[in-house]
Amino acid sequence: MTRTIHRPALAYALLTFLSCFLELGLLLDAVAQGRPLWKLGSVLLAFHGANLLTCLLMTPRVARTLTLVLGMATLTVAPWSMLGTATGVFLAKLGIQWLRNDLKAQAQPGGRCKALPRLAGFIVAFLYSPIAFATLGVVTLGAYLLVSHGMTVYSRRQIAETTVVVGGQQTAANGSAEAHPKLTVEPSAVANVANSAGRGHEASGVRLRMYLTMATHSAHYFAFGYGIPALFAGRYGFPVAFLGLVYTAGWLGYYLIDRLLPPSPRYLAWGHLASALAILTLAFSPTHWPALLAWTITGFGGGTVFMLPRLRVSNPYDPAAMDLWDNGANIFGLLVFLLAQGWGMPEVGFLGAAFLSLLSAWAAAGLQGAMALRTGELLAD
Repeated sequence: MTRTIHRPALAYALLTFLSCFLELGLLLDAVAQGRPLWKLGSVLLAFHGANLLTCLLMTPRVARTLTLVLGMATLTVAPWSMLGTATGVFLAKLGIQWLRNDLKAQAQPGGRCKALPRLAGFIVAFLYSPIAFATLGVVTLGAYLLVSHGMTVYSRRQIAETTVVVGGQQTAANGSAEAHPKLTVEPSAVANVANSAGRGHEASGVRLRMYLTMATHSAHYFAFGYGIPALFAGRYGFPVAFLGLVYTAGWLGYYLIDRLLPPSPRYLAWGHLASALAILTLAFSPTHWPALLAWTITGFGGGTVFMLPRLRVSNPYDPAAMDLWDNGANIFGLLVFLLAQGWGMPEVGFLGAAFLSLLSAWAAAGLQGAMALRTGELLAD
């Protein structure tokens, strides 16, 4: 029983580590080589475009595995080409995210299973190279294949042991569970973005506020977050080997604040207000200590967004629709960042991020009132 629980979680953790190693590694590699970050635009958009696509498409397990293999191979054989790098990143991230989604139900990852691999991937990201990524990818893929084989065997045993007789024929009670999915579009997520409303105006208002809170949060982070390594290397002279540690400082709050405070729209609003002020400090601080403190505060302020799943208990929203709002907003925030970098005015990205954080605070503040109306609706029913 212990193995059944922990093997999927380990494979999930390795995939999370691999994703973060790739994500920050690409940025640190550009910083180390002195390349302008806007030139990474196609690569970063490929990374987040792949994330968005996994919300819309389902594929057979073999296709997910082959996608990651193709991504690793493309990155390895064409590291000098921006098109080759973007293609490799797109395929690799697509494969990683599909495999993570495949394991999520079995792994049931808790906070530690998500936090530790993510932070570890960031810390060692300065070691990134296509060969290093491919090597780690092979190890991770091996762990996934072992786990998925065990899951398949276990599923078949369950199906074989759970049968019913229908019309004189013996049929698996849950026979459909063994079927391999074909390449299909996931309709529920798209439909729920277009129809965020449920039954009742108040229920619709709560859900929409939750989606807006997540979207503005995600956009605000990517409007400035990728600029942190270049900021600390360029303005404050930090060595590239330390930039992963700096980057993790902004993520600590994401995994701690939810343990320190109960879920509340008020905390969401105040947290994003604090984050907006900290981002402004980051944009203009002449010395590194205030900037490092401000970057850490953005994690605690922005980390209040992790309260949304706990608020969902009494105010349900569709997780698939939330993923679309989240990943779509990531791309919007990334475009703000790339435009600011391309203009040679990175401060514009920070200012845009502060504004988006204020919008997130506004959406969260309105969520309090919407939830109160929703409670009144339920009592009236």
